[in-house]
Amino acid sequence: MAAIEIYLKVNDSFFEKYRNNQYNTLSPVALKSALNIQRMCFFQKYPSSDKGSRHRILVPFSSDRAIEFIVYLGSVKIDDFTQKYFYRVQKAKEISLFNPPVNDTESSLVFFNLIAFDDKTGSEKKEFQTLYQTVDAQQIPQADIQREKDIAIWNKYVLALKKLVKEKEQIWKITDVSKPYYSNKTDSDERDSFIDISIDEKELLRNLERNFKALFNKDDIEEYAFEQSKVFIEF
Repeated sequence: MAAIEIYLKVNDSFFEKYRNNQYNTLSPVALKSALNIQRMCFFQKYPSSDKGSRHRILVPFSSDRAIEFIVYLGSVKIDDFTQKYFYRVQKAKEISLFNPPVNDTESSLVFFNLIAFDDKTGSEKKEFQTLYQTVDAQQIPQADIQREKDIAIWNKYVLALKKLVKEKEQIWKITDVSKPYYSNKTDSDERDSFIDISIDEKELLRNLERNFKALFNKDDIEEYAFEQSKVFIEF
């Protein structure tokens, strides 16, 4: 099986940001060398952004480490008959990878060329276009869908706190805020998401409940409960 050549376009600050990440072990020179060697890599569809469809590329470079790229498709028109394609790199970092992914994953033997932001180089090969289309037709891995939901839940949590202190700053004795967690529903792909907030002040709890009822519409929340040691809110 012949390796597919893929062009990765990076901005001027790419190598500086990569070097400054304390969790990255490869130097810029070692990174370039690792990418320019033919190796089996793994491609997954990634949640879209305002820039459009995105993919994740996992490039193993040791028995337990890989470079993770979040990319989206770019192209440059050379003339009326020639269009060159590349992946524009949005994020890049090293991650632990002990077992290659299998579900919702396309694997292919590839090697990469890192190109500058203003470089007009790209791929005209049908093999790259076919790989892109195959990955883009995949389902987004379930772990990434849940990660996006977690971000949305935390954003709502921050919004709730801002609403509750919009008139004046209050100090609450919050002893613990849980990570988002999910119900145990098995009869549906959609699971309810929750956050628990533990507090320990009777008067502040009463004020919190009054403010909560005054500031939130019924459509904003599914269910809530105010107890002595815990506040439960389901968005």
